[in-house]
Amino acid sequence: MNNEILTDELAQMNEQIKKMKEILSRQSIVNETLIKNVTRTRIKQLRSSDHAKAVMGVVGIASLLMLHYGMHLSLAFTILTMIYLGTAVALSLYMSYRLKTRMQNHEDMLTVRRRMVQTKKFQVQWLFFSIPFTIAWLVWFYFELCAALGPEVEFVLMGGVVGGVLGSIFGVRTFIKDRKILKESIADLDEFLEEK
Repeated sequence: MNNEILTDELAQMNEQIKKMKEILSRQSIVNETLIKNVTRTRIKQLRSSDHAKAVMGVVGIASLLMLHYGMHLSLAFTILTMIYLGTAVALSLYMSYRLKTRMQNHEDMLTVRRRMVQTKKFQVQWLFFSIPFTIAWLVWFYFELCAALGPEVEFVLMGGVVGGVLGSIFGVRTFIKDRKILKESIADLDEFLEEK
């Protein structure tokens, strides 16, 4: 009789363990689906930001061409600026393309994580290049405007300062937002991949 009670209790415990394993299995699937969906949403945000930067670069190139012909800016200045803006557009689109993935399995998630880390590192490298370049470019642009406009340069400079401040605010906000998205995504993927 004592053995029958123990056998019944053992059978009930085995049944409970099976149910718990099923629940944990479903929990893992839900967790994986949630991580994939959140990561996909964040990737869409990053890609959208990259596309917006690319559009702004193309608008900058078109504006530069109008300035070149309207104010007779030097050819060297125009070409260097077009190369810089063209590189910025190409890199934005390339980084956006690299983040595009289906994330169907564990390897895809590792790839996305690795590419996000690379993107985060690249953003800092680009920042260290673009800030000194932009400062040097602004000085050169000032001299180009002085040569083209003479004493009327003050009015154009005021517009340039306003545009520069607004552009800087947009750039810093975008940079901080993108970094936050990357940081959160990498942390979530690390936590999920650790569990696997």
